[in-house]
Parts: sequence; C-alpha cells; structure tokens
Amino acid sequence: MHLFVLIFAFGIAFTPGYGHPSNGHPDTLKGLHFIGVGYDIMRGNPDCDLSKGGIDPELKTTRKILKLTWNDGKLSVDKKYKVPDQIAFADRNSRGEEIVQKVFFGPRSYQDKLKTVVKVDGE
Repeated sequence: MHLFVLIFAFGIAFTPGYGHPSNGHPDTLKGLHFIGVGYDIMRGNPDCDLSKGGIDPELKTTRKILKLTWNDGKLSVDKKYKVPDQIAFADRNSRGEEIVQKVFFGPRSYQDKLKTVVKVDGE
C-alpha cells in the first residue's frame, strides 16, 4: 500500500515573475496545484528523472489529500497573489549567490581538491 503524505510546497509554489500583471489584478502562483496532493514517500524521487521530463512519478497530482477552495477571494500577505482559502502565503526571497573560481594547475592540486577525510572505527 502506498504511503501518502501532504506536501507543503512553499518552495515549489512560488515562481518568480508572477504577481501584479499589467491589468493590475493579482495573479495565481504557478505551483499552487502541488499543495494538498498525495505523494508516495517510499518510492518517490524528489530529484526527478530528467529523461521523464523532470517530474517525480510518485507525485500523485490526481489524488488530492486536501480540498482547497477559492470562495473567499483570499490574497497572499503582500496582496500580490490569489491563494486558496486554506493557505497563508508570504513571499520571501531567500536566494543567495556566491561565485568561486579556482584554477587547477596539475594532478596534485586536483587531488587536493578531491581529498576527503574518511574516518573508520571498528574492531
């Protein structure tokens, strides 16, 4: 029997570029359809197989665990997005960027880069 869990997909629910379109009305977040769907946690692969389109086959989009309604015209905290009545969504930018450049000048420096400390204990 499949084990299903609820997905709180705040990370996948937000897609940059959505929000106040040119008509001034709030838009709907692109990934909201993932919230409340079933997931087979025993066979799932969140890294996805790119040869199958990058979609995790154990994401059960047709098997809803939560029934989301849109009756109240609810908006996100910043009033940019339409959200289901059962969801509280606040946009946040938690992206960081760091660029590191290292030059390998021979087999020794490459070996040093790949060196890993491995400690094994046992009797």
